[in-house]
Amino acid sequence: MNIKRQDNEPPLATSEWGWRYHHIGIPTDKVIEGERYIPQYKFYVSGFGTSPYGIEWMRFDNDSPINDLIKLVPHIAFEVMTWILNFQGEISIFLPILIHQVKGQELQ
Repeated sequence: MNIKRQDNEPPLATSEWGWRYHHIGIPTDKVIEGERYIPQYKFYVSGFGTSPYGIEWMRFDNDSPINDLIKLVPHIAFEVMTWILNFQGEISIFLPILIHQVKGQELQ
């Protein structure tokens, strides 16, 4: 994108595309009390329900089918009401979770 945003302007994802911030996912290898297991993706999540900033700690089984980028690098997740196929070069790495969140379904 060639659009330069000013310091006082919100990002296009929220101001024009209608996306809503959901969480920041942070990979960890530490067991966290109260974590919840998501068996179909073979990973644990914790913190989202109590973090005022939407921080979600994610601990993965060795054989988790999740993309390595999600397993190793913190990420920001958004909720979107309409899935737009043309993201002008942007790629969704983990679409199944996005679909569950859009439909408002609980993951387990």
